[in-house]
Amino acid sequence: YMGIFEMKQREEQELDKKPTKNIKETSDRHGESDKHHLSDVEKVQKTIQSILKVEYRDSLFDMFLCTPWTTTEVGFKGMYMLLLYLIIVGIGIEALVDFSLKGILFETSLFAKFYYEWKYVLSYYIGLVLYSFTAFFNQKLLIYGMPIFIGRVIKYVTNAIMVLIIFILICQANWFMSHNFFLGMTACILFLKMHSYTTTNIALRQQYLETKKKDKKSKRDNNSVYPKNITLCNFIYFLLIPTFVYQPKYELRPKRRILYILLKGILFALSFVKLYQIMSNFILPICDDYRAEKIIFFEMYLRLMLPLSIILLMIIIMLFDFLCTFSAELFYYPDHMFYEDFWNSTTMNEFLIKINNIIPNFFKVHLLNELVTKYGLKYAIAQAISFAFSAAFFELLMLFIFKIPKPYFFVCILINYPIYKKLHIFKDRYLGNFVFLALFATLGPLILCFYIRDYELALKQSQLN
Repeated sequence: YMGIFEMKQREEQELDKKPTKNIKETSDRHGESDKHHLSDVEKVQKTIQSILKVEYRDSLFDMFLCTPWTTTEVGFKGMYMLLLYLIIVGIGIEALVDFSLKGILFETSLFAKFYYEWKYVLSYYIGLVLYSFTAFFNQKLLIYGMPIFIGRVIKYVTNAIMVLIIFILICQANWFMSHNFFLGMTACILFLKMHSYTTTNIALRQQYLETKKKDKKSKRDNNSVYPKNITLCNFIYFLLIPTFVYQPKYELRPKRRILYILLKGILFALSFVKLYQIMSNFILPICDDYRAEKIIFFEMYLRLMLPLSIILLMIIIMLFDFLCTFSAELFYYPDHMFYEDFWNSTTMNEFLIKINNIIPNFFKVHLLNELVTKYGLKYAIAQAISFAFSAAFFELLMLFIFKIPKPYFFVCILINYPIYKKLHIFKDRYLGNFVFLALFATLGPLILCFYIRDYELALKQSQLN
């Protein structure tokens, strides 16, 4: 892991000409590489090196903002404009329908829940953010001479306490699922950032101490970036930018695009309003009918299939195209490519990788690398384990939202992974894309309906008690 940071500091031309010394020594030791094939360790280090090399990239939907209309590289810019048009018109139509039926432009029952509980949610959010600074103070103690072993113990204890605190708060507080989603996502984000920050800096400290001993013998100055990076501003910046992989220093964009920031903020606000309308006018009434036993589960699933599919797509776009790019541009972060063309996926595994690269990159750097280089697992096995942990992260988020400890999503992904590994008739074919879209529109809402069913039953039982 420390060798990866050394490779990153080398010039790009030297990396293209010959492998680094660390890679060569490791591959020769395992005896798995030759002139034509890369060893498992080389595969991991090339993957991580590409992740740590932050590039100046715009997202796929951003390209139409940064290029003229006549550019042929982006063939779906018109579809993106159609999506924005449908969101804006949909907001207006739903507001007129609510006004004609109820005399109000927006349903206020859901907003009342937001307004009543926002002070408590905000206070817990601030507490979580302040608690994350324990990772920074842990590194400060290491600089002042605390043993690295104690630093590792503090890291694992503080991360475990973070998850335990938010789980206790959500289970005890009678909040709506949107509040659980917000706090649960915040806790998961801070957990991953704290782990990456402490793990990376502990590795850098080990490298710094070893280099310091060598430099004393050779009477050279140690020009390492560590511990100069252990500053409060550096830690706060890492909390604000949309990445879970910490680096001591990031290349920044030369300037902000103010119009770009305003546009992303407006798009996020409009999408949030539309999401609110779908929840209050479509999903919640159907859930209330199911809780009152007016409809059966199958009817609830059929009526929720389309709204839930739309919500899934909107959440993906809102998080990774509006919110992440807004944060990246606001804080000069250069890379805006947080997702790939997930609509062209031919397998469910490909879709889970393409909808975002933030979470998979974290598990590649901090899990896949350690499984291969430290424990000697084969690359394919380590990749499967890393994929399972990534799926478990989403399952943990479902647990925060619905407070139901039933891993429907996780089990579905584990069953799906080996099936698509064996069946090659779908991969990179039109048939595969058709099957994937059909599964996304049917299986995704079905899994969510299972969670909603258990959530409504638990809510009904608590009301009876």
